[in-house]
Amino acid sequence: MLEKIANLVTFFNLELIDSIQIPANDRNIAFDQAIKIYINKPQVVNKWLAGSINIESEFLPINLNISSYEIEYKEFLSKNNKIFNNVKYLIINDFTDAKIVLFYPLKDEHISRESKYASVNFTHMFHYDKNEHKINLYVCKDDKLNEKFSLQVKWLTDTLLPKLQNWCLSVDFKDDNFNCAKINTLTLYSTFVNDYNQLYQELKDVYWSKFHAEWFELTNTNPEKYIHEDISIACYFILAWKYLGKEPKKFVDLGCGNGLLVHILNDQGYQGYGIDMRQRKIWSSQFYNETNLIEKTIDPKNDIYEDCDWIIGNHSDELSPWLPYIAYKTSRKNAQPCNIMLIPCCFFDFNSKFDVKRKNESRYDTYLNYLENIFKRFYFNLFKDKLRIPSTRNVCLIGLMEKMPSENEDDILNSLQTNLGTTNFVARDLDLEKLKSSRNCTKNVDNDLKIFIIRRVLDYLLEEEIFLNKYDGSKWNSGRTSHLSDIASLFDKTQLSKIKSECGGIKTLLKNYQQLFVFEKDFIRIRNQIIDTNSNNKRKKTDKKIYVKTKPCLFYLYHPNGCILDEKECLFLHDKQ
Repeated sequence: MLEKIANLVTFFNLELIDSIQIPANDRNIAFDQAIKIYINKPQVVNKWLAGSINIESEFLPINLNISSYEIEYKEFLSKNNKIFNNVKYLIINDFTDAKIVLFYPLKDEHISRESKYASVNFTHMFHYDKNEHKINLYVCKDDKLNEKFSLQVKWLTDTLLPKLQNWCLSVDFKDDNFNCAKINTLTLYSTFVNDYNQLYQELKDVYWSKFHAEWFELTNTNPEKYIHEDISIACYFILAWKYLGKEPKKFVDLGCGNGLLVHILNDQGYQGYGIDMRQRKIWSSQFYNETNLIEKTIDPKNDIYEDCDWIIGNHSDELSPWLPYIAYKTSRKNAQPCNIMLIPCCFFDFNSKFDVKRKNESRYDTYLNYLENIFKRFYFNLFKDKLRIPSTRNVCLIGLMEKMPSENEDDILNSLQTNLGTTNFVARDLDLEKLKSSRNCTKNVDNDLKIFIIRRVLDYLLEEEIFLNKYDGSKWNSGRTSHLSDIASLFDKTQLSKIKSECGGIKTLLKNYQQLFVFEKDFIRIRNQIIDTNSNNKRKKTDKKIYVKTKPCLFYLYHPNGCILDEKECLFLHDKQ
């Protein structure tokens, strides 16, 4: 074992520069799985990466006897190729005996030495010392002359090492598949990540610049979320259609909302239209030109889309379980297959809210399984994949009608609804929803606008780095203290006017987020949950009632370093769902 480590240290001229302790506590350490997460999903720790793919090499680029090691070739993909280049690695490992993994960057003669890279572009090695219970980090001495060396070493020591430490303790050491989730991201085919990344940059360059300046004025929603989300979804649909060999003759987007997805797909040469029960202001803007968007209440029991071979449901809410029924009926009417792209969000069954939750499953997973059963009952071949969109409800269900159906759609529907009292679709009453809206500040303001504001303020305060230690020893940025006038300057007059009319102003809104912020007269800072207290955190020591967490931890959701407290100590839920 020591000989293997010494061979690599000598051959690559490595030196030990840092170590991080792994509290063993007589438990198995998942070092192999932690490293594999980084190798296969580097984007979870490096925000400049889109992912990694396997590559091939015709020859070994070094003169080293590797018979006692395992090797693989990987390419770490830059999220933006206009700024950063990809990095190709020869990865040498021995997980069985020595517990080592070495990353050797493969040089590209076509890239200049002055170019920027999205990942570490010098030789580095990790070794798990089983006796000392620590991960050692080695780097190549020869690369110290590289001007980016110190910055990349800092990232390895301050970011990657603590993340590996966390994974070593939290991942199941018996799980050779090292899955971070039940459904992995962009897995429809092997090079999906690379193709998606390139197409996303192309579409982003066109549609972000085209829409972002006037988006808020036209929609009163966060442009960062909605524009990027629909660009991402359009990329996914385009690539999936090409891979499946089923590009649409015409599509219909049911519950199309702002219509941007329909506009992008039309603009990329795909014929189709969108339907929604309420017209949006942006529909009539100059940007949409000839995009065909129709204001109409959808009746799934009676509507048939005879001219369409793809039905899209993008966060289609109460329509989601009906899409297989609609597509099945359309297939029979047209005597040709009609397929489905569905990204479900809110939980509905055929006529009401879906309130089922199975044991050991999130409500979202239970709902996805419910929809999967509907797809299969209507004879659709189902593909499940996870998208890269700014939403926790990010699974796409693709239903392909491979054989022409013969069974009556209403007979299938009735068989699925044997335990329900009605089979009638109930559309939302927009007037009734408006009457129910609360006058409470945080409930009255559009939710996307609220999130946009608190994230904008949080990011601004975090621009000044003042680090504290988290519960696990890693760094946590507490940020600056700023005057309220500086916070107000982050938003334009239209946004401030909307906030003032609906809840009294920016200060009133932020004061409703005591979990995140502390006000000291006209100054605001980020709450330190270790030393600060607020009304939400106060619990009497004599209170013997069981405390049940019901609200999400906003630090866990929105702070780049997460929550400063361990989940057991925090009074809020550490749950992305």
